[in-house]
Amino acid sequence: PAASFAFFAFVPLPPAYYPDIPFHRPEEFVPAAFFLLALIGYLKKGHWKVDSFEHWLVLSIVIGLVGQTVFMSFSGVLFDMEFDVAHLLKKISYVAVLTGLLISTAHLFKREQAYAVALQDSQGELKRQMIESQEARERYYALLDLAPVAMIAIDKEGKIAFSNLQAERLFEYTRAELQGLSVEMLVPPHLRHKHP
Repeated sequence: PAASFAFFAFVPLPPAYYPDIPFHRPEEFVPAAFFLLALIGYLKKGHWKVDSFEHWLVLSIVIGLVGQTVFMSFSGVLFDMEFDVAHLLKKISYVAVLTGLLISTAHLFKREQAYAVALQDSQGELKRQMIESQEARERYYALLDLAPVAMIAIDKEGKIAFSNLQAERLFEYTRAELQGLSVEMLVPPHLRHKHP
């Protein structure tokens, strides 16, 4: 801190204004060059055409570039017309960025709301399909109960997954008793070794 203080206390700084040249503040072209580089980068990227935030950001950069090159560089003294216009343009460029941010946020909320509605619709459709599937399964099992023959369905492990009314009558077990048992238990003992 002491070295910094000594530097500014004893080293004379260059003048802020150069009244003898057309551009009274040529140092203002340095930030203008950064504005120009940023503008070129965003224009090449091309997202400003479709992204509302980047669109307003490009507008802000253009306003900042104009403020630095056209007005700030021609300012001859503090608070002259060029100085005031340049600072007004800076404020407008800040408003442009905030506008883009607000619009982008509003689009984001609208998109999220649309996603939420679509998700609710999908959930409703899924629930409807599940109900229809359950009703179809119940109709299918009701039809199997009307069949005049005994029917048993087994799963991959050979366990009973379904039986109809005729199977209950034939084997004298309830569906609940048959459910999950090995189908081999229904085969007569002397034939079980051939059944698998």
